[in-house]
Amino acid sequence: MTTHPIAGEIILEGYLLRVRGWGRKAARQYACVVGGHHGTPPDKSKIDEEKNRKTNVGLDSEAWISVQDKLIDFVADMS
Repeated sequence: MTTHPIAGEIILEGYLLRVRGWGRKAARQYACVVGGHHGTPPDKSKIDEEKNRKTNVGLDSEAWISVQDKLIDFVADMS
């Protein structure tokens, strides 16, 4: 099962790439803050492993991705 720091990092990276049009390097650099919010960012291999298992964690659901994007937009607007 994916941990919430890893899921959060993957979700934010995808959002920054898709919605905001950021480059991969910049998106990863910012998203790793979410992945490391407990003190240490996850290894890149763990992130890549979870991206490859996305069907097991709901990261491939268009409806769920849309909700995630709206939640991130809301938080960004509030801050």
